[in-house]
Parts: sequence; C-alpha cells; structure tokens
Amino acid sequence: MGGTTLKNLQMFERLCGKDCLHNVTLVTTMWDDVEEHIGTEREKQLREDYFAAMIAKQADLVRADNTPSSTQGIISTIIKNLKTLHPLELQKELVAYQMDLPNTRAGKKMYEKLEGVLQAHHAALQQHVYASLLSFSFHHLVSQQLDCCSVVY
Repeated sequence: MGGTTLKNLQMFERLCGKDCLHNVTLVTTMWDDVEEHIGTEREKQLREDYFAAMIAKQADLVRADNTPSSTQGIISTIIKNLKTLHPLELQKELVAYQMDLPNTRAGKKMYEKLEGVLQAHHAALQQHVYASLLSFSFHHLVSQQLDCCSVVY
C-alpha cells in the first residue's frame, strides 16, 4: 500500500475514532483480476499489516467478487452494523466537545499536512525569487558594463 493510500487510511481512522470502527466494512475488490492464491496472500497482508488495528476494533473485511451473492453479503454486513451506530470521533469533537476543526485529531493532522505543503511552496517560491533576482542583477550588471564601454564614432 502506497504512502498516500496509507495516509488516507490513517485519516479515515482518525475521522471515525475507535468507538465507530465496528461499523466499518472494508471491501477488497478486483478478485477476478488475480489468481486466487495471490489474492488470498494480498488479503492476508492487508488484514495483518494495514487493517489490523481496525479489525481488532471489530471492523469487517469482506470480498467483492462481482457476483450478486457477494454484493448481497456486503450489504448484509453493512445493515448488520447499522444496529449499533455511534457518532464519529470528528462529530463528537465538533459537536459534543465544541472543538474547532483545527483542534480535532483529524484537523490537527490535516493542518500539519497543509503546513508542510505551504512550507514546500514557500521554499520553492523563495528559490524562484532568488534565481530571478540573480538573473536580473546579472543582466543589469552586464548592461551597465556595456554602457560604460560603449564607444561613440
């Protein structure tokens, strides 16, 4: 699982919070694009490495194999989970605890990410301005030198 996907998964966990993960249904797809043993191995890796914390909190991991029965099974799982709904962590923080978005767990992570992007853009802008100033100074200096050395006939 790549960096962005992993970060999105972590953000999803923050948004839901520990108390709501039992309502989560993780669905794996593309089963008809891989051999069964390869798909099973990948599913095992997802279960043990990436989804372990959510599964430990009772999240479901199910397969979607493009058949009506798997679709019905997924819908049944989701409906089963509707019986015990709890507010998401973000909802609790915003409503019950009256926190501003930047002070919530998810908000802090998002603002941290935005701060990193802002700093990267600021650094790139500084480099661009510096390069432009150097270029301007060089051209200005050359122009002055040429004016000094010009000969009138």
